[in-house]
Amino acid sequence: MKKIVTICVVGVFAFGALLAQTNVDPGDNTLSAAIAAAAPGDMLVLADGGIYTETTLLEIPINKSIMILAEAGAVEKPILKSNAVQAGGEDAPRLFLLQNGADITLEGIEIDGGASNVTTFLPMGDVFRFEALAGNAVISVKLLSCWIHGYTNEMLDGNSSDYTGLALVIGSVVIDDCMFMAGDGISGDGDGVAVFKRTGITSLTVTNTTVWHGNDKLFRTEDDGEPYFSDPVIVFDHCTFVDVAHRFFQFRDGVGSPIVIKNSIFADNSAAGRDRAAIQVQDNPSVMINNCCFFNITNADGPIDVVEGALVADNIEVDPLFADAANADFTLLEGSPCIGAADDGKAMGDPRWDPNATAVEDGILMPSEYSLGQNYPNPFNPTTTIDFTLKETGHTLLTVYNVMGQKVKTLVDGQMAAGVHEITLNASDLESGMYFYEIRSGEYASMKKMVLMK
Repeated sequence: MKKIVTICVVGVFAFGALLAQTNVDPGDNTLSAAIAAAAPGDMLVLADGGIYTETTLLEIPINKSIMILAEAGAVEKPILKSNAVQAGGEDAPRLFLLQNGADITLEGIEIDGGASNVTTFLPMGDVFRFEALAGNAVISVKLLSCWIHGYTNEMLDGNSSDYTGLALVIGSVVIDDCMFMAGDGISGDGDGVAVFKRTGITSLTVTNTTVWHGNDKLFRTEDDGEPYFSDPVIVFDHCTFVDVAHRFFQFRDGVGSPIVIKNSIFADNSAAGRDRAAIQVQDNPSVMINNCCFFNITNADGPIDVVEGALVADNIEVDPLFADAANADFTLLEGSPCIGAADDGKAMGDPRWDPNATAVEDGILMPSEYSLGQNYPNPFNPTTTIDFTLKETGHTLLTVYNVMGQKVKTLVDGQMAAGVHEITLNASDLESGMYFYEIRSGEYASMKKMVLMK
């Protein structure tokens, strides 16, 4: 999504015109070659349903801003696989190595971590890991409309003992409209989605996403005694989490940055011998957990473990009534208590499982017009949701301005697919008052106002 506002702005810079676009043919090692040849800010476009394997590099280094996305109108997601192993085949491959300055966006991509030939290759360990060099600073990782499965360690690994004492940091992680499944969805393989125990992180935002199966904490932040740890802003909204053998979330050592968890479903952390709350937030009272459903959580003291001062309201502990959870169909059946129970009047959980949602299937039905919706709720404190519809795929900019015309936040700045999109604004660092948000995509521009009331 992208957007540019013209209040008190003298020049509008056409970023999209400067972005080089390269079509990458399917095949072995073609993606790593294209990444190595790309200039910072380039877009690599992958073919509809194309299969991209890596058998040379154990992990592809990323040290610049780059976007990897499916071609416009793709019916089948391009698939990335890593079949590389070190001599002797003892080490599982990874896919991406995040080096200093890395800023990577994946959109409309499938990552298959399963081994295509188990007698020759090992399943993928991590999908992303940090280069273990002192001071390594990663800018961001954005995953949009991706399907990532088959990894046997952590999807985004900020937890390796190799990182101890190196002051590794990442600015932001944004996940929207994605699905994750660790391992094969049956065995004990596969741990978390994004775990930051020995790396600092500034913000983590996960929306409209499903995670099925995990053998450890799905999302975790903790300083582990490291002085560089940042106190991250964390937002989860409209997500579905099922079948986890530990806590779904564990956030420790924060000192005041807001954590918002809402409109989500947490089901089944019933592994034998483990008595864990679904959500644990230690030390930080700036927590809001609302309009969530918890089912089959083993902790005797309840599904939520937070400190005094946290706001916990309008949550339910009932069966969400999935259509066929054993086969990863989490569609809410008629009569589900989650339907209409979110704070926006929609169903709790990932919208893809809402039987009343008007989902747009990639490549099948595209909107005929652009639109920018009114944020909800409005007034708000401190988070609100902005939805917009793009008629065509293109560079999109979504920006927030104060009444003086000064830009205070850029919510979207990148290539976005045609379709309906939602993004959550966290305004915890802004003062109360009126603000404007504007979207620009192609020839389309629109602006609306909103009120932050603390």
